[in-house]
Amino acid sequence: MKALPIASAGLFGKRHIPAGMTNTIILLTLLFGLLAIYFICRHMIRQTSQPFVGTPKQLRMRADMDDIDQLSGFITEAGRQAGLTDHETKRLRLALEEAVANIINYSQATYIALDATNTGTQLKVCVTDDGVPFDPTAGSATDMSLPPDQRPPGGLGIMFLHQMTDALDYQRTDNLNMLTLYKNI
Repeated sequence: MKALPIASAGLFGKRHIPAGMTNTIILLTLLFGLLAIYFICRHMIRQTSQPFVGTPKQLRMRADMDDIDQLSGFITEAGRQAGLTDHETKRLRLALEEAVANIINYSQATYIALDATNTGTQLKVCVTDDGVPFDPTAGSATDMSLPPDQRPPGGLGIMFLHQMTDALDYQRTDNLNMLTLYKNI
């Protein structure tokens, strides 16, 4: 076999590689590079997909419709890490958007804070605001048997919240509204 000189001079000077070995060395270099990329990606996926059981994820925003877009990424990440299906995460996102839009439009709040906690069996999202007191869990159900033009205004959003979540809870503490939405995992 005839030895081929490698163009680069390394730490130990110019190297000579037998002609048949060049392709093998290139293939081994590529293989090791791909393996390195695989293990780096695998490590990164494991780090980002660890469940956050007990550790709340938080979002604080102004009570302004311009800020409502922040909800999507927040709840998508919390739902993914809690193990919710895409379908269930979307249902929870819609419920949160409804609740937050109502806070922005009717409560006179200046800020809204969201805390998502994985209890191990449920994803619990507490929505806190400093607006006027309002308990969405205390409202009466909308009578859907009546034609739309005969129903009193309001109530459909609250019905929607109940349909999109597994449970709702409301508390008024220290002049704050705290609405908690639950989604079973």
